[in-house]
Amino acid sequence: MAALAAVAALAGCGSDSLSEAQLRSRALRICTEAAGRLDRVQAPRRPADAKRFLERGVSALQPELVSLGRLSPPPELSGAYERGRTAVGQEVGTLQSTIKGLNAGNDPAVAVKTLQQQLRPLEQRARTAWHAVGVPACADS
Repeated sequence: MAALAAVAALAGCGSDSLSEAQLRSRALRICTEAAGRLDRVQAPRRPADAKRFLERGVSALQPELVSLGRLSPPPELSGAYERGRTAVGQEVGTLQSTIKGLNAGNDPAVAVKTLQQQLRPLEQRARTAWHAVGVPACADS
């Protein structure tokens, strides 16, 4: 996860910052595309299907994280934007950690309950940050 974040950060280096309208427009497109990918991931019918579900969720979210990392927010939105992007990265990292636990034999039902508890504060941070940026759609992906 750290390597992905570093690559995303480097991809945005050296670029001119976007205007608020440009940032919102581009972030909206990125997050809407991610939401579409997530909508196509079918919820598991039984706990044993949780790992596959989470893997598909990670695959749907990683392009969003990388694309958001390529955008350069204007200075007045950079703090909230980075908080939102960081929260998305932490969500992906939490999903990946749960997948590792499932690979190690963790009980799927317990893993999913734990995941829900771990994601709740991250989702709240993301929601707050993306609303501050003016792209609430990014809180929903």
